[in-house]
Amino acid sequence: MNPYTDGAARDGAARYRQATMLTEPPTIMWIVRGWRGVRTYLLRAARAAEQGDLPGKIAALQKSSELLAFLYRLTPSGGDAKLGAAIAGVYRQLHCLLALANAESDAAVLREISEGLAYLENIVLKAHDAAGAGS
Repeated sequence: MNPYTDGAARDGAARYRQATMLTEPPTIMWIVRGWRGVRTYLLRAARAAEQGDLPGKIAALQKSSELLAFLYRLTPSGGDAKLGAAIAGVYRQLHCLLALANAESDAAVLREISEGLAYLENIVLKAHDAAGAGS
């Protein structure tokens, strides 16, 4: 199953996005929560790789990959959604890095990806706060 192209998964994400947008105003915090989840799984995978826990590493990487794919499907694209397209590109690149880190059991790469997401989160939240949008 390809998480980017599977019809049922894509439809589920579309339904989730629509239901969420109807119940609360969209905020950057949706994306930030997802990034924090990915970071949690990446750090679990890094610890498992360092401990030689292959099943634990694979499980954590699978969860981080699934969450990235879900975030990708939720990201608006097309038309005026230039930021959405850029974020979708970041998600695709992260998937490539995850595959490499998994193949090499490279905990350092997993930690670097997590740190990169934390840095991105910090920038986005500062810009969000500076714009006066609140949380």
